[in-house]
Amino acid sequence: MKIAAVIGTDNTTIRPLVEGPVIRIRDTETGEQTELENPGVKAVRGRRIAVVQEMLKHNVDVVIAPPTTFCSHSYQVARQKGIRFWNLESGTKWDDAWKADIPDASAFDTEIAPERLASHHHHH
Repeated sequence: MKIAAVIGTDNTTIRPLVEGPVIRIRDTETGEQTELENPGVKAVRGRRIAVVQEMLKHNVDVVIAPPTTFCSHSYQVARQKGIRFWNLESGTKWDDAWKADIPDASAFDTEIAPERLASHHHHH
């Protein structure tokens, strides 16, 4: 199972999709970690979608999702592709997330509560 998160400029804090320079992916079977440049940072439009597509390219199963990680559109795309969500709180650090026993994919959420989605009022 591959679990992804966007990591902030401090290289440790899990951030919403377009608020960090790096996508970090951990393969829970091998323990291998990969870091990718986050395409959503430079994208002009459809920024969160660009991040979701990059994650899908790397066969991500679960996205760690603090509040405002997804907007409704990117959330729908992720759901349609079968991505599950690990709903953690803002400010959670990557290493701290892994202190819990990682269940299998079916233990993660298939939904995000609407109040945890980013609103669209700042989009063009």
